[in-house]
Amino acid sequence: MKRLLKFIVLFYCMILMGNTAYAETEKVIYSDITAYINGLPIPSYNFYGATVVIAKELENYGFDLNYVNEERCLYIEYNPEKEVTANYDPQKENKKIGSVAFPVQATDIYARIEGHSTGGTSYSSNGELLININELKEQHSCYVTWYEKERKICFDYMIICHIGK
Repeated sequence: MKRLLKFIVLFYCMILMGNTAYAETEKVIYSDITAYINGLPIPSYNFYGATVVIAKELENYGFDLNYVNEERCLYIEYNPEKEVTANYDPQKENKKIGSVAFPVQATDIYARIEGHSTGGTSYSSNGELLININELKEQHSCYVTWYEKERKICFDYMIICHIGK
């Protein structure tokens, strides 16, 4: 009987340890901050106090994305000549500020924006990489304006022209 009791206790402990060892899921929440790229709103969220966007969404805002599996890297480049197809309307979104938008997990995939690595741990949801919107600001030539009263952050990219010699 003691052996059976020890086995049950050991088995129960293994189950508990197994469940906590793989519980690495984090939560992204809906934010009251709206982010804009070149005047167009982009779906944005809050993750540990930072405003984040889903990398794939950037394709609709003039960015080229190229994933290189061998490097486990997503390259993101702003392309001022790319057609902008963004049509997100934050007024039509039914979200409860502060509630969970979706779960994310740490990933070994990282992003390089304009050739610069986005430091720290990367996170993804359903295979889609999250990008801290401040990473866009730090890697590009852009004007960034924060409107506290309206709770919005605007990124306006500059097109740098090189005049021939």
